This record gives sequence, C-alpha cells and structure tokens, in this order.
Amino acid sequence: RHVRTWSLKKNISGKNSAQLIKKAKMLIKPDQEQEIRLISDGGTENRNTSVQRVLDKANPVVISKVARKEIWTANTMIERFFHSLKNKYLYNLELKTFEELRIAIGFYVEQHNNVIPQKCLEGLTPAEKVAGLAYDLVFKDQPHDLELAKNSRLIVNRNAYCKSCPK
Repeated sequence: RHVRTWSLKKNISGKNSAQLIKKAKMLIKPDQEQEIRLISDGGTENRNTSVQRVLDKANPVVISKVARKEIWTANTMIERFFHSLKNKYLYNLELKTFEELRIAIGFYVEQHNNVIPQKCLEGLTPAEKVAGLAYDLVFKDQPHDLELAKNSRLIVNRNAYCKSCPK
C-alpha cells in the first residue's frame, strides 16, 4: 500500500517500467524486506525483456506477478489507489499542463503515504506501516474515541474552503 516511487510519462514503454522498478529497488534497504512483491497488469510495458532483465538482476529478490483480470481481488490495491487519486483529488482540479499534473500527483502520493490513515492498515499511514509502527504506539497519546475524532475532522473539513468557492 506504500507507493515507493512513481513517474508520469507521455508514453508507455517497457524501458520506462524498467527504470521505475530500478528506482523503487534503490529506495529499499536490503535488510528492510526479505522479498519485494511487484504486481502489475499484463500490458507489454510490464512484460518485456527490459523489465525481465531488471527483475533477473534484483537483489533483494523481486517476486513479479501479473494481476489477473478474471480475479477481481488481484489488483484491488492499485485500483483503489488510482480510484482515490482520480475521483477524490484529480477530478476536482483544473489542471492545464503536464507539469501541473505531475505536481498534483506528487502531492497526492505524499499525502497518501504520510498523512492519510488507511483503515486496512488499522488507522496507520502506509509510511507508518512500512516503518513497523503499531497502532498503539501511534495513537497512545490521542483520544481513543473514534467518533469524537471523526466529528472533529468533519468540523475542520467543513470550515476549510478555497477562496474561489462560496462558503
């Protein structure tokens, strides 16, 4: 659930995918994980000799799997991420340039990894989960009344507005 790295390209290619995998591998400490799981779709940008060469030389080992279309849970994590990125964020922006899109995606990925708690991670952010933090350590000094926290967050969100929007 933690987005290790990402890129925005104007074209899809195996070379771009291979570069992205190399970049992601460099961000992982060898002692951090025993194996790395790479789940991709079956597109030619993910299943080609450029990508396979990177995977063959991987240390630590990269386990590559193709998400199967007929099994709806196969790529749920990435589909959920893209759904949130598009529907909760990008569709609400008026982006005019490729660079504005790149900046917006970068902001959302940072928020996803470090700010937005995930229910499936017991209320932790992906970065907290990767760091090995436990729910009790993260929330020990905060109120345990989730309803109170939810109502507080709703008040803050309802009072926040952009200058172009009517109150």
